[in-house]
Amino acid sequence: MKKTLLTIFSAFAFSAAFAQSGLQLQNAPTTVYGSYSQSNPLQATFPVVNTGSQPLTIKVARKMIAEVSGSENNFCWGVDCYPPFVSVSPNPETIAAGTTNQSFIADYTPLNNPGITTIRYSFFKDSGSPDSVHVTIHFDATSAISGVKQGLNAAVTLSSPMPNPANELTAIPYSIPAGSRGKLRIFNTIGGLIKEVNITQRQGTAIVNTSNLPDGVYFYSLLVDNRAVATKKLVVKH
Repeated sequence: MKKTLLTIFSAFAFSAAFAQSGLQLQNAPTTVYGSYSQSNPLQATFPVVNTGSQPLTIKVARKMIAEVSGSENNFCWGVDCYPPFVSVSPNPETIAAGTTNQSFIADYTPLNNPGITTIRYSFFKDSGSPDSVHVTIHFDATSAISGVKQGLNAAVTLSSPMPNPANELTAIPYSIPAGSRGKLRIFNTIGGLIKEVNITQRQGTAIVNTSNLPDGVYFYSLLVDNRAVATKKLVVKH
């Protein structure tokens, strides 16, 4: 599933928090901007952090606040990307104490239908007390041309890896705005940082050595001026 985040206006948006258990959402965007004519989804992704002293088993629930007719949306949690008709993740993710999970991805595909869709995502414990933390995200696809809204400009792109699954090496094309600083970070499914590649050119292809990575699912994020603007999935299979 292709996932491209064109532009993000980032802000913190927390309606509730795990005061006792310590679950937090970091740098969750309140608005994601894109074009209603684009073929790739608008995308929101952010780390889910367990700051407590005990592991947490977490599910995700989606609630539609306002939806543009004819559009489509879905989300990924853990190694699973669910179809649009799934609003609660069947499979929970266990986040160890003091670790970060980077696997959440929210996709919104306008399908040539202009407008703003608003979705609330709640992260809750699979069992025990009914604590939850949630964020409300507006997917703004009112324009036919991406990048006309305030935020990171549309020069930011992150392409799918080639090949994927990868064996020894994979190539990841990218572009970032002129004068900005970029990094490519690769995480495992529990949010552990595996590799970091500095980006020195405005446009190019990052070559990632995957020969020493165990078989499995990974996520890679493009950071522009220390802000994560896009995340995609990489599979390693030897």
